[in-house]
Amino acid sequence: MQFENLTFKDKEAAEAFVERMEVDISNEQDEDFHITSEDKADWVIKKITGVDDEIDRLEEQHRRRVKQLENEKQFFKERFGKELKAFVRANLDGRKKSIDFVHGRAGFRKSRETIEIVDKEANLDWAKENCPDALREKEWTIKTPQIKLMKETGEMPDGTALKPAKDRFFVK
Repeated sequence: MQFENLTFKDKEAAEAFVERMEVDISNEQDEDFHITSEDKADWVIKKITGVDDEIDRLEEQHRRRVKQLENEKQFFKERFGKELKAFVRANLDGRKKSIDFVHGRAGFRKSRETIEIVDKEANLDWAKENCPDALREKEWTIKTPQIKLMKETGEMPDGTALKPAKDRFFVK
């Protein structure tokens, strides 16, 4: 039996699929099965659409479960985030910026200094004259070329405010 246009993430997934298909087919029908009638063609279509239905059901179930887990994660971050952050900060030894726990790591990462666009029009006008690489077709700008130019020249782009680097708390 050939399956065209199927792609797999890795060789193991492909082999598992082939193995599963061989088992399923041999359990359902013997090797002498051939599509010789409308009923037999319909049986194969039922099997194919049944798999599609199962995939749809599992994808929906997966989507709901992921949403539940994201909500649970958000709950714990909101409920215990400040306490955990304070605990980690109080227990850092000065050299390290994170602590390893049995179930993960928590600590602080230094974010980069960046700019915040506070006046879109002023920034757009400034970029037209000083940093054309920051311009985009729909009359907006991107920060990266402006930050690069700011670091090179020391000139702050019009319509922006400096956001200094700061420690961001993380849990992994």
